[in-house]
Amino acid sequence: PGPLAGVAAGAVDPAPVVFQISLYADPLAARGSRIENPQLDPGAADLAFVLGMLAPLLIGVLGLEVASRERQDQIDRLVVAQAGEVRGWLIARMVAVMTVAGSACVALCLVAGLVGGAGGAQIAALVGMVLAYVALWSGLLLAVNARAQTIRSAALAYGAVWTLLCVLLPTVAAELAISRVEADFAVAETLEARALAYDSYEQDAESVLPELYALDPELEDLPAAKERPLDKLTSRRALNVLLVAALAERHEARLSQERTAQAVSERAAYFMPVVSLGLGLERLAGMGPEVASAYRGELVAAVQDRSYWAVTKAWSKQPLGSDEFEALVAAAPPPFQPGGVPVTKQVLTLLAWALACWLAAFIGLGRAERRQLER
Repeated sequence: PGPLAGVAAGAVDPAPVVFQISLYADPLAARGSRIENPQLDPGAADLAFVLGMLAPLLIGVLGLEVASRERQDQIDRLVVAQAGEVRGWLIARMVAVMTVAGSACVALCLVAGLVGGAGGAQIAALVGMVLAYVALWSGLLLAVNARAQTIRSAALAYGAVWTLLCVLLPTVAAELAISRVEADFAVAETLEARALAYDSYEQDAESVLPELYALDPELEDLPAAKERPLDKLTSRRALNVLLVAALAERHEARLSQERTAQAVSERAAYFMPVVSLGLGLERLAGMGPEVASAYRGELVAAVQDRSYWAVTKAWSKQPLGSDEFEALVAAAPPPFQPGGVPVTKQVLTLLAWALACWLAAFIGLGRAERRQLER
């Protein structure tokens, strides 16, 4: 796990896991053995949930009375009479609310980063993304309050906006994405792998040799290539290679489907800030869907290497000794380390939302002030 893995511990991907590589391993049919805290089930409340769902509510609790209280108690008239305008005072109050909420969120991010041992760049990206999200909801609350005549109407409007952006739209988008791209891998993958295995073992070993040599032409120069017929053990290795080749094809097919699902999520993030924040935090934590796909790709490549090693040794017709065994153990793949996935798109999306919300707030406050002066 990466240093920020705890930020998105409740993500769908249950990494970290350990997977045992063998000739008969199927990375697409089994997820491996989980080695993390078993109490952290997928969907559990984590920092990504707290920031995405609860931070807007904290901003609402702190700033719900900004502008709506003044308008309800007619304090805004007194402010205009003494200061000449009310807009600057309300903006200053909302900035104070944003500072308090942002400080609380930044403190959580710093604790998560320091406890996990994250680097300065990772912590800075985490803090920057969260501050943009806090600024977004602060501006959105001020835009709502600019039109509200009472605290009750402000609470109702802000609650409706929070429900729409954080609950309803993400749920609808997720259901649409699942219905369009997700297949029943638990059943389909198992049945397909079993059918391929049965079909391969029912084939005659001699009939699969052309396909085997097309995958690895160097085998034709080894001693077993000149034997007719092949012994059962050698022919079994050939069938294993063909099964692994079919496994790689299924892996590519699933990668294509996962890219389609990721594209749906990317498009949804433009219209739903909570989805954009969630994608960014998962990528910073190394728990996003891209990391799961890359990990499975590493497993498929390792199984392929092991299969080709076995068939090459079988075609060489030489006994294996302790040196080969030690070399095989030494060639075990190292622990998979997910590479960094850029979060620039998510940060820019949140900043664009924040600017749009604050611009709407400025316009709304200006209109409300002009109506006040006209009265």
